[in-house]
Amino acid sequence: MIVKGLKIKDYRNFNHVDIELHPVLNIFMGDNGQGKTNLLESIYMCSIGRTFRLNSETELIKFNEAGSKIEVLVDKNNHNLKISLLLQKNKKKTSFNQRR
Repeated sequence: MIVKGLKIKDYRNFNHVDIELHPVLNIFMGDNGQGKTNLLESIYMCSIGRTFRLNSETELIKFNEAGSKIEVLVDKNNHNLKISLLLQKNKKKTSFNQRR
Protein backbone atom coordinates (compact mmCIF):
# COMPACT_ATOMS: atom_id res chain seq x y z
CA MET A 1 0.00 0.00 0.00
CA ILE A 2 1.32 3.44 -0.95
CA VAL A 3 0.04 6.54 0.83
CA LYS A 4 -0.48 9.20 -1.84
CA GLY A 5 -2.07 12.03 0.10
CA LEU A 6 -3.33 13.21 3.45
CA LYS A 7 -6.04 15.68 4.46
CA ILE A 8 -6.52 16.64 8.09
CA LYS A 9 -9.02 19.02 9.69
CA ASP A 10 -8.94 20.03 13.37
CA TYR A 11 -6.66 17.18 14.40
CA ARG A 12 -4.24 17.74 17.30
CA ASN A 13 -2.34 20.96 16.55
CA PHE A 14 -3.53 21.24 12.91
CA ASN A 15 -6.35 23.43 11.63
CA HIS A 16 -6.13 22.16 8.07
CA VAL A 17 -3.53 20.10 6.22
CA ASP A 18 -3.67 18.94 2.62
CA ILE A 19 -0.46 17.29 1.39
CA GLU A 20 0.48 15.11 -1.53
CA LEU A 21 3.09 12.49 -0.69
CA HIS A 22 5.83 11.07 -2.88
CA PRO A 23 5.43 7.32 -3.54
CA VAL A 24 9.03 6.50 -2.57
CA LEU A 25 10.34 8.84 0.12
CA ASN A 26 8.95 11.61 2.33
CA ILE A 27 10.90 13.49 4.99
CA PHE A 28 9.17 15.49 7.72
CA MET A 29 11.43 18.05 9.38
CA GLY A 30 10.75 20.61 12.05
CA ASP A 31 11.25 21.62 15.65
CA ASN A 32 9.77 19.62 18.50
CA GLY A 33 6.02 20.09 18.88
CA GLN A 34 5.40 21.13 15.27
CA GLY A 35 3.30 18.07 14.32
CA LYS A 36 5.61 15.56 12.62
CA THR A 37 4.42 12.66 14.76
CA ASN A 38 0.82 13.90 14.48
CA LEU A 39 1.00 13.44 10.69
CA LEU A 40 2.24 9.87 11.11
CA GLU A 41 -0.32 9.19 13.84
CA SER A 42 -3.17 10.34 11.59
CA ILE A 43 -2.14 7.84 8.89
CA TYR A 44 -1.84 5.14 11.56
CA MET A 45 -5.33 6.01 12.86
CA CYS A 46 -6.86 5.48 9.42
CA SER A 47 -4.91 2.26 8.88
CA ILE A 48 -5.30 0.57 12.26
CA GLY A 49 -8.31 2.38 13.73
CA ARG A 50 -6.67 3.53 16.94
CA THR A 51 -3.88 5.76 18.14
CA PHE A 52 -0.51 4.44 19.24
CA ARG A 53 -0.08 7.18 21.86
CA LEU A 54 -3.28 7.67 23.86
CA ASN A 55 -6.22 5.87 25.38
CA SER A 56 -8.76 8.63 24.72
CA GLU A 57 -9.50 9.54 21.12
CA THR A 58 -11.19 12.79 22.15
CA GLU A 59 -7.70 14.13 22.93
CA LEU A 60 -6.96 13.88 19.20
CA ILE A 61 -9.54 16.56 18.41
CA LYS A 62 -8.12 20.07 18.26
CA PHE A 63 -8.83 22.11 21.41
CA ASN A 64 -12.21 23.94 21.31
CA GLU A 65 -13.41 22.00 18.24
CA ALA A 66 -16.35 19.58 18.10
CA GLY A 67 -14.71 17.07 15.82
CA SER A 68 -11.85 16.11 13.56
CA LYS A 69 -11.59 14.54 10.11
CA ILE A 70 -8.75 12.59 8.52
CA GLU A 71 -8.64 11.44 4.90
CA VAL A 72 -5.83 9.26 3.57
CA LEU A 73 -5.50 8.60 -0.15
CA VAL A 74 -3.80 5.28 -0.88
CA ASP A 75 -2.88 3.10 -3.83
CA LYS A 76 -3.44 -0.56 -2.97
CA ASN A 77 -2.95 -3.17 -5.68
CA ASN A 78 -3.35 -0.47 -8.38
CA HIS A 79 -6.66 0.72 -6.90
CA ASN A 80 -7.02 4.23 -5.54
CA LEU A 81 -8.81 4.30 -2.19
CA LYS A 82 -9.83 7.08 0.15
CA ILE A 83 -9.95 6.09 3.81
CA SER A 84 -11.79 8.60 5.97
CA LEU A 85 -12.06 8.83 9.72
CA LEU A 86 -14.38 11.17 11.59
CA LEU A 87 -13.85 11.82 15.29
CA GLN A 88 -16.51 13.65 17.28
CA LYS A 89 -16.57 14.46 20.96
CA ASN A 90 -18.78 12.10 22.98
CA LYS A 91 -19.49 9.91 19.93
CA LYS A 92 -17.97 6.78 18.44
CA LYS A 93 -15.51 7.29 15.63
CA THR A 94 -16.81 6.77 12.11
CA SER A 95 -14.71 5.39 9.28
CA PHE A 96 -15.39 4.56 5.67
CA ASN A 97 -13.50 3.56 2.57
CA GLN A 98 -14.24 4.74 -0.90
CA ARG A 99 -12.82 3.62 -4.24
CA ARG A 100 -11.76 6.50 -6.43
